Amino acid sequence: MNEWLERAQARLRDVSVTEDEFSAVLERVCQRKRCAREALSDDGLGEILLVAGLLQQDAGALRYFERSVLDVIPPALAPMKLGAELTADIRQQVAEKLLVPKAPGEPLLLERYAGDGRLRGLVKVMAVRSGISHTRKATATSNTDLSQLPAGDLEWELERLKVGYRAAFKQAFSSALSALSARDRNILRLHHFGGLTVEQVGEIYGVHRGTATRWLARIREDLLKATQAELAGELGLGPLDVESVMRLIQSNLDASVARLLDTSSERRPGDAPD
Repeated sequence: MNEWLERAQARLRDVSVTEDEFSAVLERVCQRKRCAREALSDDGLGEILLVAGLLQQDAGALRYFERSVLDVIPPALAPMKLGAELTADIRQQVAEKLLVPKAPGEPLLLERYAGDGRLRGLVKVMAVRSGISHTRKATATSNTDLSQLPAGDLEWELERLKVGYRAAFKQAFSSALSALSARDRNILRLHHFGGLTVEQVGEIYGVHRGTATRWLARIREDLLKATQAELAGELGLGPLDVESVMRLIQSNLDASVARLLDTSSERRPGDAPD
């Protein structure tokens, strides 16, 4: 037996295809990714076996796809509270995108991404993006005031995010903020909540404007990264899964950081400028 097929079947024992069927998909995937077979992980080979099985309508492959790939969608969408019917619709839409070629003769989208060992992550990303799209459309329809805001406005972006992820985001931001040092929290308060210029912040800490500017940039970056990590942990998503959510809050953070600081954290002992 082909050693690659043997390794793949060790991952998906219920999927049955011929060696020729498996090898055909393996060859196409390697050509598309421009990688050697030796570079594929066991999980990646398992995904290629899954694709080969789905192409042949293998019962084991279909069961595995439903049970172990598509079943990641409901938990990923649960924080958005979309309801069972819409969640089922999104699940069906994702399945169709992965399994129905755009045009006759084109490879399945599933085949294009197989080989990395991350198909479950891809499915989560697709579902979350679809959920955000549905939420955005529903919010724009039901809230006239928000629909009048420019698409790039951070407050509009945050409101869209909070429709589905309000509690998770607030908790993630609060945890990330708490993890900052007392000095970093004070610098944010002074500049964003206290209204001080960068020059004035520098004067308080006895540093040049350029140094204060670099401090603020670094603090904002730390806060965003920590919020992303906390949000990913809270929702049980990987980095790629939470990317669509975090994209909504990454631009123009200055516009709302004062309000978030005011509502997400209280002054702690030792927070006075040092």
